[in-house]
Amino acid sequence: MQEACCMYGEIGEEMNTEEKFREADWPGGHFDPLSGRLIGIKTHAKHHLELASSIIFIIRNPYDTFKSEFNRKRGHVLPGENAHTKVVDPRMFAGDAWRRNVAKFSSQWNGFYETLIKEAKEAEKNYYLLFYENLKIDLVGEARKIYDFLQKDALKSGEVFTVENIEDRLKCIGEEDFSKFKRKHQELSFELYTDDEKLKINQKINNITEFFRENNIDYPKDIVSRWLQ
Repeated sequence: MQEACCMYGEIGEEMNTEEKFREADWPGGHFDPLSGRLIGIKTHAKHHLELASSIIFIIRNPYDTFKSEFNRKRGHVLPGENAHTKVVDPRMFAGDAWRRNVAKFSSQWNGFYETLIKEAKEAEKNYYLLFYENLKIDLVGEARKIYDFLQKDALKSGEVFTVENIEDRLKCIGEEDFSKFKRKHQELSFELYTDDEKLKINQKINNITEFFRENNIDYPKDIVSRWLQ
């Protein structure tokens, strides 16, 4: 069975070299992002967003995001694992590199989303704000919402977007084992964030909720309120 993340077609990934395309373990990741063979491109930045007809922004608890991004950028691949589950030695979280990254990430976090949403609106691009925690709560439900979004987006362009056997494919997603795309839990014997860092990150969370309210953007208040520490 093809990976469930290919429910609507191949999902490519923003990569830098031809060698990385060939070695990609993400379904569709071996295609050039601009090959025209992909229905979507996964990126951690804003590369080629101007070429997108619509955008799905994934937003997550910043405390979890910063740890995940530190692992992604600084980590190494464990035996039997893949590039999407890289991890650092837990001792690195007690070092200066982690403190510098927290300062950098927290200074950019809410502004990153606010800027991209504003640019999407100015360019009159349709966008969907996907909260990572909702994927963990109801994966199939979120997949259905994404499908509905893509259908409505196509209609606005005078096109039709449909997927054969959609209910079977959604069921497949619900039954799929995605564990190989998840990092192993890292046990730490110390606090990951200092009190000052928590104050700053909590302020960023408050800032983005204010941005949502000011721009009439619907968001799961119960989930976002639980981000605060």
